[in-house]
Amino acid sequence: MEKAGDSVNRVVRAGLVPSMMEIMDATCLWASSDYLATELVGSGDQALLLRPSDEGGQAAEGELSLMEQLFHQAGAVYTQPPRTWRKATCCCAPGGSR
Repeated sequence: MEKAGDSVNRVVRAGLVPSMMEIMDATCLWASSDYLATELVGSGDQALLLRPSDEGGQAAEGELSLMEQLFHQAGAVYTQPPRTWRKATCCCAPGGSR
């Protein structure tokens, strides 16, 4: 969770203000995975951070790219780029245990 929180902090310090950022902690990830009978993220992940861009087109691509860089600087081990500017990406940090 700490790395996901650091990611949010870095986004705000960079001057980006997305309308929302959603964090799921390890307990929520495991419960959701069990309920859906699927693996949402890699085993041992501590947090999932979803964030869309409120921009459109190239502005969104630039904003999402910057956020992805900031997530990696905060220690993200996995990010998934969006297929379109409307979709969110995720950041997962290691450290959870089931």
